[in-house]
Amino acid sequence: MASFWQRDYGNVLVGSTYPYSSGVVDFGSNFVTDPLLSSRRFRVYEEGWGFTRSQKAKLVSQWERGLRNLRVCWHSNPDQDNCGVCEKCFRTILNFKASGAFYLRDISLDEIRDKEIWNEHIFYEYQTILEDAEKWGTSQEPWAQALKERLSLGVYPAPKPLTFPQRMGKRIKHFLYYKKEDAASVRIKILGLRIYKRKKEGPLHQSRE
Repeated sequence: MASFWQRDYGNVLVGSTYPYSSGVVDFGSNFVTDPLLSSRRFRVYEEGWGFTRSQKAKLVSQWERGLRNLRVCWHSNPDQDNCGVCEKCFRTILNFKASGAFYLRDISLDEIRDKEIWNEHIFYEYQTILEDAEKWGTSQEPWAQALKERLSLGVYPAPKPLTFPQRMGKRIKHFLYYKKEDAASVRIKILGLRIYKRKKEGPLHQSRE
């Protein structure tokens, strides 16, 4: 997508996902393939591949403006705050805890022990949190001990996929949950869902008539 703008911008900086030490290259963005997207007129540079997520959090915790504007949540809209409860927010809070910093909210020990981890990649992320906590002397804190207990149980099976009505219901609840979003915008989104549903069911209604 960035290459479409190469007439105006000759370079693009791509933030890292997993660090070099992970050896993970099976994602669309990784430290092997990203630089290969470059051309003579358009250069792709990767940044941050030498740092784990917790190490990045430690750096950001020392940058007040960056911490205030940090957005990690994919559940909330871009103009809204992080939700603080999804897996991404939950893990980010622990990233900051490992570095001895506070972010978003307190997490109870029961929440950590009961946390669902449904694939190996996320499991790896929690492992790196403990590894960094060991380096920084926070591994003996209660939250870290609770995380060790949780990881000893391994990966939980992935949750069952939601049906179409469940997905739509979840999205509508999500729209209505954020009170910062104006009512008109919510009505437009709900209307869009209704139009989509009518278009999808249109031929069936016509055949019944």
